[in-house]
Amino acid sequence: MTEEEKKSTQQKQQEQPEAAQIQAKKKSNKTLFIILGVVLGLFLLGTLVVGAGLFFVGRKVMNEASKIKKTGSNTYQYEDKKTGTKLEAGEDVEKPDDWPDDVAVYEGKLTYATSGGEGKGLSLGIATDDDASAIKEYYVKNLKDEGWKKISESNYSGTTSFSYEKDKRNVSVLIMKDTSDKSRNLINITVISIK
Repeated sequence: MTEEEKKSTQQKQQEQPEAAQIQAKKKSNKTLFIILGVVLGLFLLGTLVVGAGLFFVGRKVMNEASKIKKTGSNTYQYEDKKTGTKLEAGEDVEKPDDWPDDVAVYEGKLTYATSGGEGKGLSLGIATDDDASAIKEYYVKNLKDEGWKKISESNYSGTTSFSYEKDKRNVSVLIMKDTSDKSRNLINITVISIK
């Protein structure tokens, strides 16, 4: 074999791997574009589904938000006409008209009140600077004096709760620290009918 033939053979051998490498790169690029296309398609589909969900949830939220009325300088009221549920929250909250006479309301600032409509639950939120033990003592005495029977009590991590029963009704009292102002205690009182 002559020197030129050797060079020609070597050149052909070098060109074959390069051609194979180019072919492999083309296949690799094609696979990459297919994968990117699928990922982009899934992303667009997900965006469409999430966007549609947010649209419908947003419409529902806006519809419900339109039912919120400002009743005082910093007090708001919501009423659901279907269920009769009412919620008032803010600075000038008042006790619901149908609050039972045999469940005392602790002296303090009312922060929210709910009324569930005829035969449904009621609840109040009260903020006070008084000590949790004084609040508990007040409710235990008051409920006992009104003929309520104790059914449960717990104290966990500084949160005290207890429940009483009377005339197919249950009252629950929850006393906990205000997370935004550790010097205050928050009281939640809930009264529900039981069957």
